[in-house]
Amino acid sequence: MEILPGFKTCRKGLHQYTKELSRCPDCHKEARKRWQQNNLDKKNLANSQWSAKNKKKQAEQIKRWHEKNPDKRKEYCKRWNDKNVEKRKQWQKTNVNKIKSYSARRRALKQQAIASWANFKEIEKIYEACPSGFHVDHIYPINSDYMCGLHVETNLQILTAEENFKKSNRVWPGQLDCQKGSVYDIFSKELTDLLNDQEN
Repeated sequence: MEILPGFKTCRKGLHQYTKELSRCPDCHKEARKRWQQNNLDKKNLANSQWSAKNKKKQAEQIKRWHEKNPDKRKEYCKRWNDKNVEKRKQWQKTNVNKIKSYSARRRALKQQAIASWANFKEIEKIYEACPSGFHVDHIYPINSDYMCGLHVETNLQILTAEENFKKSNRVWPGQLDCQKGSVYDIFSKELTDLLNDQEN
């Protein structure tokens, strides 16, 4: 092996590295990898201890990796879902309200109705507290001809399914008389109920 100017070879004679370094980085990397393979329990324990002490730092690292590698993340999620179909189904059964919370957040994000100051932990608590047969409703609707409410914890309330369907996106506090003239106000109560049933 021809040694380049300003470089030296490692003890094994396999790699070259600059004279400023005290050890060969390639050999060190290989030795570290071998140690980790032979000491999986110690490695996992060290990783879990580091994670417990550096939760915020780890979350930032994971977020940066997700942003840089969207395709790899998508591929990993697909592989995990394919391998854990039963586990995923079980999680979905026991976390129905959490899924509803995520779905509502995704819809609001598409409509640009999420404020930077929204507290998503509080929003999730509202969805988790919602009993079966009830809906989490936006007090000021996100979709309306007159306004755009926000997907924030202070704009959410729990209503029965019937109340939510009646309210829809046509009613909100402080509504002006000119904003109340929907097609449902013109028809008779029987026809309004029929139209509501068709929406459901």
